[in-house]
Amino acid sequence: MGAFCIYPGATWNNGHPEYVFYSYGAHNIYNEIGTRWTYNNQYPDGPLCQP
Repeated sequence: MGAFCIYPGATWNNGHPEYVFYSYGAHNIYNEIGTRWTYNNQYPDGPLCQP
């Protein structure tokens, strides 16, 4: 099971994402301003959040 991860700021934040989503579809994110890095690895056999 893979994941879609959002990291704070413009870095990988030492591998600590701010948000992790394990399901497909839309997700509401509130009060987020500025730059974020994302890592999309939503494949059935994909690893979790890894930069």
